[in-house]
Amino acid sequence: MDDDEFPMSDLEDLFGPEIKVESIPSSPQSRAIVDRRPLSSISSPNTAPHQTPSTPDGTPIPFVRPQFPPTVLPFPRVTGLSATTVLRTCFRIGEAINAASVALRGSADALFELYCRVKHSDREPNGYQQFFEFVDLYNPDSSPMIEGVCAIWKGVDLWDFDSSAFLGEKGRGKMARVMGRMKRKEGGRGWEMTVLNIWEAKWEDIEVVKDIVCSSDMKNDS
Repeated sequence: MDDDEFPMSDLEDLFGPEIKVESIPSSPQSRAIVDRRPLSSISSPNTAPHQTPSTPDGTPIPFVRPQFPPTVLPFPRVTGLSATTVLRTCFRIGEAINAASVALRGSADALFELYCRVKHSDREPNGYQQFFEFVDLYNPDSSPMIEGVCAIWKGVDLWDFDSSAFLGEKGRGKMARVMGRMKRKEGGRGWEMTVLNIWEAKWEDIEVVKDIVCSSDMKNDS
């Protein structure tokens, strides 16, 4: 066996046990199989389980992410790096609104990764739009609200499956990971998000991303 080859037993140890997956009705535009494990369950011999800090009664402790890093220079030395589009990962509704305001003032194209709760969601009768009311993870009853609209779920089985989890009473209060772009509502009062993707999140998923974004080693470049 060559030096750059791995025994199959070593590969099994590296990648962990077999992943159980869930089948989704197939279509030409959807994936046939989706891994539904929480991000925190995808581990390696070098990673420890992610724990969500909580109070004695089990309530997760609220947190605020560090400041966003400055955008890159117009002509960065890193090939392919650009400030044309910026990613804003937010764990609080207030953070997302503030970041959207800054992006609007600076005419930046900001893509948002928002972790929040869904207060309510429904779909147009015989239509193609799904509407959302996004509220804060920790203060859902007293936080500002961001309205969301997803117009791309219909006709794609996977997107239909993911977004339907938030419909009606069964979806009320569920946590979500939302990808999209934000803009002011007509009239300038409030914010709305064009939802590009949404699926249910768990505290373990949030903790994994928090560890990346809020790591003491990455506060200046995360």
